Amino acid sequence: MTTPSERTFAVVYGHAFLKDLLNPAITPRVPKDVRATAKWLLRHYPEPSTVATAHNLCPRLFGPLPEHMPSRAETPRTEPGANK
Repeated sequence: MTTPSERTFAVVYGHAFLKDLLNPAITPRVPKDVRATAKWLLRHYPEPSTVATAHNLCPRLFGPLPEHMPSRAETPRTEPGANK
């Protein structure tokens, strides 16, 4: 079962990942169609501020924002605290 904090983590880091796909300096050699799809998805993808609002309105669905917000190229391969 996904917890509210896990859901928030996935949305916030997913947003950072999609932005990384748009930047050739961070993700070189990404096909144009993949970049176009990432751009299309981001048009309606929730910003971290929207996730924070969702948490305030419905904490059973979304947890608080992570203390350390991801910057480009910081999207982890595993969640913090996940067993490796």
